[in-house]
Amino acid sequence: TINADGALNISSQPGFLAFLASTHNNVTGDATTYYSSDAGASYTEVYDTAANFDGAGTFTAPVTGKYLVCVNVMFEGLTANHSSGVFYIFTSNRTYSRLFHPRNMANVNTNIGLPMAQICDVDSGDTIRWGLYVNFTDKTIDITTTTNFGAQLIS
Repeated sequence: TINADGALNISSQPGFLAFLASTHNNVTGDATTYYSSDAGASYTEVYDTAANFDGAGTFTAPVTGKYLVCVNVMFEGLTANHSSGVFYIFTSNRTYSRLFHPRNMANVNTNIGLPMAQICDVDSGDTIRWGLYVNFTDKTIDITTTTNFGAQLIS
């Protein structure tokens, strides 16, 4: 529909927004990658327009197009020894990455928010998920429940 101001509203456009349902403790920090769909992952959906988010960390695109994917991963447990980090958005077509230096973050070992938004080309049936990699010591990184993950078909 188009409203009086000319704004277009396509209420059936595929998209979702979800929050991590419980904190995942000690998932990275030792040069391993935590994936949004790792075993035990469960999300609380705010909305899922076309029922394409599985509730366990993976969105499957129902149609080919460009999707705006937004993730804000919230985590804690960083130490000054953590030497490198990568935040990923994975699609079936390609991987998008954002490098960061954990030891340079202002609030080391407290709540850290790391947002990432990317317009991704996705084919029908392709999947979208995210991941977090932190290097150096032991698995000390906890992903908290304020982590949110969403995608919306934009064209």
